[in-house]
Amino acid sequence: MNDEDMQALHAELLQLILDVDRLCKKHGIAYQLAAGTLLGAVRHQGFIPWDDDADVCMLRADYERFIQVADSELSPELFLQCSANDKTFRVGYAKLKPRHSDFRTQSFFGTATLDRVFLDIFPFDAVAPDSWPGRLHMNAHRLMKILTDQQFSSTKAALNHRKHPLAKRWAKRLLFHLVKGLGRDRVLRWQTGLARYRNSRPHQHVTCLVAVPLGRRTRYQRIRRLEDFTRTELASFHGHLLPIPCNYDQVLRNLYGDYMQLPPDAERIAKHGIRRAQGSVTAAPGSLTQ
Repeated sequence: MNDEDMQALHAELLQLILDVDRLCKKHGIAYQLAAGTLLGAVRHQGFIPWDDDADVCMLRADYERFIQVADSELSPELFLQCSANDKTFRVGYAKLKPRHSDFRTQSFFGTATLDRVFLDIFPFDAVAPDSWPGRLHMNAHRLMKILTDQQFSSTKAALNHRKHPLAKRWAKRLLFHLVKGLGRDRVLRWQTGLARYRNSRPHQHVTCLVAVPLGRRTRYQRIRRLEDFTRTELASFHGHLLPIPCNYDQVLRNLYGDYMQLPPDAERIAKHGIRRAQGSVTAAPGSLTQ
């Protein structure tokens, strides 16, 4: 997309963030900017110029409270997509989408429900990486996530990807049919239940188990101290003050390394296949505060 399209896209995404911010303030729900949106807040005081989605995160209790109040509190022009209200959406986090948008995105996770731009809302759950039961819990959830991820390999091309070794292709087929036999909804319930497992116990660390990478090193880099997670400060984001973690430098270094260094030009690309709908009108200048 050209710069004008990207500015209009960012205006839509910013409105989604502000809708979340309004609801969270009204109900005392703690949230913070996450992932690339956090990086944009720190490095660009707004969206990364080539980013095409938005991300926020919150503790599991706040996440479930948000889901609970969203139906009655969110504008009818918005749709909160989660497994509870969209049976084709078998993912352990939620996406907030506008019902009407100038932009479309490719279908994710086997669902074509509202192929609109989106804001991801990630729940963080308790983990105990310093104990063997805690490590066992994390590894068990890793195996469960491998199972749930197989539901997205439902096409013949995905199951027979020629770049993968033959053994890996057969393993993917086996896991796909295992998940299909068990029932995808049941497997997702197991995964969510396992993610919540330690929340009622005293804990010092949290992470987003439902979306954490499978690699051990990257999984452990994304673990955060509960005390640090709950301490936030306000950062300017396109002229709005939004919450980010007080230890944002450590969080971003764990995610991106030297995050203030811009990537090469070839890597400054959108990741989600966003395209402008035919016949849409470019947003009026100034719709996105700088």
